[in-house]
Amino acid sequence: MSKVNSMRGFVRLSFPLGALLFLVAATAAAAPPQNADPALGSWFRSLTDPIVGLSCCAEADGHILSDSDWRANGDRYEIRVAGAWWPVPPETVLNHVPNPTGGAVAFWEPHRHAANRAPKIYCFVRPAEG
Repeated sequence: MSKVNSMRGFVRLSFPLGALLFLVAATAAAAPPQNADPALGSWFRSLTDPIVGLSCCAEADGHILSDSDWRANGDRYEIRVAGAWWPVPPETVLNHVPNPTGGAVAFWEPHRHAANRAPKIYCFVRPAEG
């Protein structure tokens, strides 16, 4: 086997292995928000990003929002991040998910490359209706 063919095989194997290691590390580092009841850790880890099917926690830390940090706008939702209101993409809303936290929960991270600095929102869970 030539050095070129050997290297191609290494590169083909390295990419999937690297992606798998990244996903495992991201999931291992996932944690519920700091203000969450530690008993709810399994609930946070059970939430799945509806777009990619991975844990919401694997993407970003969750944030339990106060009533003043989220709002319904018709059939859409908005969250306040760093003092600005941002629309929650409808495809990230987890419908029919019981929410034991007492508040809305959003999984987001700052979007470092967006011109408008919009956060990247991965998942949103409405508070329990009561």
